[in-house]
Amino acid sequence: MWCCSNSNSKLQSHGTLTHGPENVKPQRKIVSENGRFCFEVSTGEYRLSALPVDSEGSSNLLFSPGYIDVNVKCPLLDVEFSQSQVNVHGKILCKEKCNQNILLLLVRLAGGVEHETKTTSLEQDANFVFTKVFPGKYRLEVKSSSKAPANDDWCWDENTLDVDVANDDVTNIVFVQKGYWIELVSSHDTEAYIRQPDSSKLELLIKEGSQRICIETPGQHELYLVNSCISFGTSPIVLVHISAKKYLVRGEIHVDISSPLEEIDLLEDIVVDAFKSNGSSIDKISTMPVFAKSYQNGITVFEYSTWTDLGEDFIFVPRERKKILFYPSRHQFSVSANGCQDAVPSITAKMGLYLEGSVSPATPDVHITILAAGNSKYAMLKKGDIATETKTNSDGSFFAGPLYEDIGYEVEASKAGYHLKQTGPYSFACQKLGQILVHIYGENDTEMLPAVLLSLSGEGGYRKNSVSGSGGTFSFDNLFPRSYYLRALLKINLLHQQLLLMSILGSLERLSSVQPLHC
Repeated sequence: MWCCSNSNSKLQSHGTLTHGPENVKPQRKIVSENGRFCFEVSTGEYRLSALPVDSEGSSNLLFSPGYIDVNVKCPLLDVEFSQSQVNVHGKILCKEKCNQNILLLLVRLAGGVEHETKTTSLEQDANFVFTKVFPGKYRLEVKSSSKAPANDDWCWDENTLDVDVANDDVTNIVFVQKGYWIELVSSHDTEAYIRQPDSSKLELLIKEGSQRICIETPGQHELYLVNSCISFGTSPIVLVHISAKKYLVRGEIHVDISSPLEEIDLLEDIVVDAFKSNGSSIDKISTMPVFAKSYQNGITVFEYSTWTDLGEDFIFVPRERKKILFYPSRHQFSVSANGCQDAVPSITAKMGLYLEGSVSPATPDVHITILAAGNSKYAMLKKGDIATETKTNSDGSFFAGPLYEDIGYEVEASKAGYHLKQTGPYSFACQKLGQILVHIYGENDTEMLPAVLLSLSGEGGYRKNSVSGSGGTFSFDNLFPRSYYLRALLKINLLHQQLLLMSILGSLERLSSVQPLHC
């Protein structure tokens, strides 16, 4: 019988035949150039294996499966072995969010010489994988960008790892980012320290020339130089931003101290809210006073700042303050420069405009509406928009604001049951209006009447026709004091009968209650 097999490797290997009957010795055959080897055996059970020839070029050559048990009863010509291929899995642990520029390299090593190199990048969850990797010895490298390893912006606990790949997948490979590189160039040896974001100090000994230092904490750092006999200028001499792909955005609030602002308003923090262009909130930013710029030209300066990514769009909105308005009320800003950003245009804070008015005679709870008389350059107000609303106090006065002073305002007043007439820009005359209540009954007080047409006419051409509800009840509201004439029309069995119910003469003050009318 013949037992033949195929091997898909082009490297030199041999096939072995073992575990046969007791009278059959183990056999070994060199695999031909086309990957085939064959044994002539008697019937029985055997184990076939494909093994590499022990040579430098194939010492790490492995085949899958490791062996095949066969029962030879007839010629077997389709037994096949394949060179093993596995996957290499790993993960990156970054100081902050990992970016997609991180590059992984898998370099195959044989005889101390580098051979082919595979590359891959991170997946969304900071994991990576190399697929279809042949067994052997490899070196795995990580870089934060496509730069050469010596110019990598990040420092690592280890940026290279040696990996032995066998028949099984390789897992649990982890690269840990240690921090960020900064480069220093000095004309002399000197002692120094770095003030870190948490106010701790990192002691350094800087050598003459160029050197790189790994900073483990992201954020803003200050470098101070200490040397008793050499002056390096005023400390701190440099501000180092080492957080990857972040850009500093600064803006200022100029408080106009020439306005009659209260001291407590100047001493309290001014807060600026940052929003995305779609209106969603990003950050709440506290401001800090800048004394070096304050009290010049009658202003006090507060500064705000935030770190952001390239391409971000912001809307900065100072939070509302009692009696204070901001000119403009918001600023839109785009982080477009790949480097230092221009300052956000300054915003001026000053006392808002207030409107005082009254209603005469004194009437409380009159609704006052303040409308924009034009389009504001500083606030989101168009002509006709409601700027603010308020109500009169018990003495009939109102006080509305703060309002932007770049536009004029119109004032409207209203209250149910009252007539209000504007007598000045912010003053109104108020007149209470009367009411006539009408009740209609049949000959029997319990008799329900259908709807009745009521016609009310008065001096000055006033006329109003209305239909009473089922049951004969209706009210005429908001009537000025004068004489009125009321009549009722009832339609019964398609015949019109006019019923004169009452003539109402005299002033409206005497009509506070109308006796029930009978028909």
